[in-house]
This record gives sequence, C-alpha cells and structure tokens, in this order.
Amino acid sequence: EWSASGNPAGTPYEAQAAVDAGFASVLASSVTRSTSTTFAGLLSASTFYARVRALNGNGLASVFDAAVSTKTGLDVVAPSVSTGTAAYQSGAADGLLAVWTAAGDDGLNGDLIAGSSFYIQWSTAEPSGVAWSTASAQVFLGTVGVRPGTVVSTELSGLPSQKVVTMRLWTKDEAGNYSAPSDTFSAFASPFSFSAIDGAGLDAGRSPSVAVDRAGDLHVAARAEPFGIRYQKRAAGSWGAAEIVDAGTVVGELSLAVDVDGNPQIAYRDAGAPRLKLARFAGVWALSVVEQGDFRPGALALDADGRAVLSYYDAAQGDLKLARWTGAAWSTETVVSAGDVGRVSGLALDAAQNPYVAYADDGLPGLRWS
Repeated sequence: EWSASGNPAGTPYEAQAAVDAGFASVLASSVTRSTSTTFAGLLSASTFYARVRALNGNGLASVFDAAVSTKTGLDVVAPSVSTGTAAYQSGAADGLLAVWTAAGDDGLNGDLIAGSSFYIQWSTAEPSGVAWSTASAQVFLGTVGVRPGTVVSTELSGLPSQKVVTMRLWTKDEAGNYSAPSDTFSAFASPFSFSAIDGAGLDAGRSPSVAVDRAGDLHVAARAEPFGIRYQKRAAGSWGAAEIVDAGTVVGELSLAVDVDGNPQIAYRDAGAPRLKLARFAGVWALSVVEQGDFRPGALALDADGRAVLSYYDAAQGDLKLARWTGAAWSTETVVSAGDVGRVSGLALDAAQNPYVAYADDGLPGLRWS
C-alpha cells in the first residue's frame, strides 16, 4: 500500500512487482484507483521489489517512487487432492493417457505456479498391496500457471504389455508441499496401437468391417451418419479421403471384402426398402440388389474371379441363405431352414471355390457349420 501524497480521490495508480530492484523483468502489474493492491501467485519465502506511480486524467504517468523490498511468507498449505482421475488407452502400443482435474495450490484456492509439479506412481500389482509414495513415482510433470479446475493429462509409455496398470497422483506446490494421494485409477495396457479414422456423428463407425489387400493397404467401411456407407482406404500409412457410398440409403449391417486388384466390395442391408444390396468398386461404384426383403448380411467372400459370395440371414423366415454373383445376375439358395438359424455367420472359400459357412443356431444354441 502507499500514500496518496496529495493526489485527489479516484486517482489511478500503476503498481509493479519484480524480483530485482532494477525491474529488468516485471513479474506483475496492477492499475487501481485504490491506494493498495495485491500480487498473488508469487514464490513463497522469496524477496520481491515493488514500486508505484500515479496516472493523470489523460493517462500520463508520474515517475515511479523508490522501489521497496519485501519477503513473502513461507507457504505451508498443501494443494488439495486432484479429482476426476481416469486412464485410457492412448493409441500407442502399451501406452496409457492419464487425465485429472487439478485442484490448485493452498487447498483449492491458488494457481499452481512455477516450481509446481505432478507425480504419478503406477503398478501392476494388487493396489492394496502397493506402497504408494511420491518417492516411488515413475512420472514427473513440471507445470506452471495451472488454475484450479484445469483438466490436465499426460501419456505413460512403455508399460507392461497386457497388464492392468493402476495409478495414484500427487500434486506438489512450489514450496515443496505435497497433496494427499488421489484415488487409485487404472486401465489395461494394450499391445495394439490405434488411431481415430472418423469421429463425426453419433453413429459414426457403426457396423464396421475391415479388409487388407495384397499390397498391405487397409480398407474400412462403416455405416455413415445419417445415410450411406462411409468407405476409406489407408495406403502408405495414410488414410485417404472418405467416400460416401449409396448416400441416400439408410444402411444397416454390412460386410467388406477386397479382390486381388485391391478393389472393394461391400454387402449391406438397405433398411429403408428393405433389401440386401452389394456395392462394387471398379473405378466407380456400381450397386446391385441381391434380394428384396429383410435380409441381413453375414459374411462376404470373393472367389478367384472377384465374384461375390455372400452368407446372409432371412429375418422373416429365420433361415440361413447364400448368394453368388454369376457375373451377370445373383443366384440365391437357402442353406439351412430348420428353426431360427444364421442370424450371424462367417464364410470362407476353399481352393475349389466351395463355400463353408459357420453360423449361430438360435433354436439349438450353439455354433454350427455347413
């Protein structure tokens, strides 16, 4: 605080704080019409310098008064416990993303300033048997300017594969005060890496199907939102632009296969008609109707000539059916009709192009093949 020194009430003042008497680097500045101000977030038990000057009605400033020094008190109040702790697979093999909501310094009140940090200890052992301690923390995250309520995250890598990893978190302020440990939180460290292909729409990615061509490129098809099929190809490690196939159709289940030339074919249920359809790409997408009615695709395979063979479910009759593209038309037949069979199925062709179908039998629960 300072004296008005004859200045009229309401005079604005500019106050500054710095770590050196020459104010080479101003840490904080405040303009106020009061004769006092407060600088928060300064290091505890440290020396700081302050100075002030008055501003006239045109904003012209007087010279600063003499700088004075003071020392902040020792911070003995620890940060509160961080909340909202959670862990997720990060996308990298054997990696997890730890997420939490910072509580702030001095309980729940202050920012975590320079010199503050987070500590995470993880273990694959039973949590009740772990000696949880900041001294055993494997992850250290230095931080500055974190306000209470800020969501913070960090990635943990190189974790033990195919293990459930349990964690606890501590917060340390710049004065060396530690919070109590957070609740334990855990996630499975998967050996698989993954990435987001598409995240648009509430139903994005429903009924996905994937195939790998002879060049090792990936092909993915899924139900688009709200209409059509969303198809994408990944070549040389990069995903290409998405294509919408049969854009005006309400699509149900689907199955994807790729021929020897890398051209995709997609069998799918047109839920609006209803009917079973196939989309085939050979420079452009060509659509054909396999059969009219409520039919659900099970599995799609392509023979040596790239012709589609499809197992599917007749929802009205509860039958397992098979369809073949002859090159000019569709040939369909009922494979099994006893009871309710073929609601889900898998299909493969042998060297002679003979089909083998594995299917679920809801009437006599079990997995069967034909």
